[in-house]
Amino acid sequence: MSSAQAGPSLRAFALIGGFEAIARGVTLSGYPLALYRAQGDAVVVSQIHFAVGGAGLLAWLVAGRLHPKLGVRPGLRLRGLGSPGR
Repeated sequence: MSSAQAGPSLRAFALIGGFEAIARGVTLSGYPLALYRAQGDAVVVSQIHFAVGGAGLLAWLVAGRLHPKLGVRPGLRLRGLGSPGR
C-alpha cells in the first residue's frame, strides 16, 4: 500500500462507532414511544419489545452456530473464565 492510499484511521472507526451508538439510542428510545402511540396499550408494546429482543437473541445464537467466523460464539466464554488453550 502506498502512502497515498492510507487505510482507515482509528479516528474514522471511532466516528463510525459514535454515530452507530447515537442511531441505536434514538431507535431504542423512539420505537417504543411510536408503538405506544399507535397501539395505546403499554402491555402490547412491552410484549412486542420482548418478542423483538428474543428474535434478535435467537438470530445471534443461530448465526454464531452456523458461521463461526462471525465473532463471539454463544456461551460464557469470557476472558479468564474459559479453560486455558481454548
